[in-house]
Amino acid sequence: MTLFLRNQDNQTIVDIELFTKDGCVELNSTICILTYSKLLFELLINKSEDEIKVFIQIFDNLSELRGWMWETYFATKKNTESEYSNVLKEVTNILKNIAEQYNLIFTVD
Repeated sequence: MTLFLRNQDNQTIVDIELFTKDGCVELNSTICILTYSKLLFELLINKSEDEIKVFIQIFDNLSELRGWMWETYFATKKNTESEYSNVLKEVTNILKNIAEQYNLIFTVD
């Protein structure tokens, strides 16, 4: 399954691919640099320096979601296929919160 954050022009900013492989949950995260940069540029005009730093940190965290999954989410539990729906729920909540905060579109394919 692929989860997306898109701008109001329906251009992809982030795509997160979540799947199972060899009995484990796997996650790939991609930040689309051009679309992200356009959004960041808009924020540079309209937001404070602190708000921009938060935005950059949020998207840096999204680029590291695979690491979060292994180092945080699975720190206390075993990575098995049965955890897929739980990881999907967590990642969905993360993306929906960001979409709401920055007036983006969350969608799933």
